[in-house]
Amino acid sequence: DCGACGVVCPDEAIYDHEGMLCDNLKAAQRPLAYVDLQSCVGCVWCVWACPFDALEMIKLVDGHHFEISSVITKKCVGCTLCELDCPYDAIHIFRADSDEAAARIERNARFEEEIGIRSPDADEEDDEEVAA
Repeated sequence: DCGACGVVCPDEAIYDHEGMLCDNLKAAQRPLAYVDLQSCVGCVWCVWACPFDALEMIKLVDGHHFEISSVITKKCVGCTLCELDCPYDAIHIFRADSDEAAARIERNARFEEEIGIRSPDADEEDDEEVAA
């Protein structure tokens, strides 16, 4: 019903419920899952729910007492199953070019700085690497 598979299918092999070909989205328009690092408690429900194996559990910090969910963006189609299954409201689906996605990325970066796994100027370093 959600049509997520059809809008990301590169082969135009999926049709909507009316038999019409779904419009493909540009990469920046695709819906993607975003994990709120501060809300994820590592319950693994999202990993079990994802039919595309687009989520995995990772150690955020050595010595941290539990793993948290991480999205494999190349596999995520934004189907919302992980968002619906998360009992802690830690995953949300946003278009990659949306203000909500940018805000979630910024929030996670601030959290990573607070716990010491990201330097405050990491974004500038990333930009320099891309430009090089």
